[in-house]
Amino acid sequence: MKIAGGIGLVYNNLILLGRRVDLWEGKPIPFGGYWSIFGGTCNNKENPIICAIRELEEETQIKVQLHEVIYTKPLQNKDSIFHVYFSELSEQLNPILNEEHTEYGWFTIDDLHRFPYDIDDRLVDIIQEYKKSKYDS
Repeated sequence: MKIAGGIGLVYNNLILLGRRVDLWEGKPIPFGGYWSIFGGTCNNKENPIICAIRELEEETQIKVQLHEVIYTKPLQNKDSIFHVYFSELSEQLNPILNEEHTEYGWFTIDDLHRFPYDIDDRLVDIIQEYKKSKYDS
């Protein structure tokens, strides 16, 4: 079972998403071409939150501190568990993407259920649950 972690960066009612490449080293990747938060697979015995922070910086050049990260829940697939975290930003940042993503965008959280591109609906549910717990309480 692969363990992975990712961080959704939130600014007001917006979330930063990136479009994953379709192929990695010539091979199809899980959820290739899908829009997602930034993250990836944990290294050997790496804690998922540390993995998520590392992957975010590798993929976007955006660094967050451990105390700025909020855990929500895991998203389980057949052969992996993706731990979903969030971090609130004080300003809207523009990432510098590495080769794992083709584009990025800031999207309104409330409109994600009508997202016109490929995205995992379970991730949308987690993002909207986070927003509701954070802002609508």
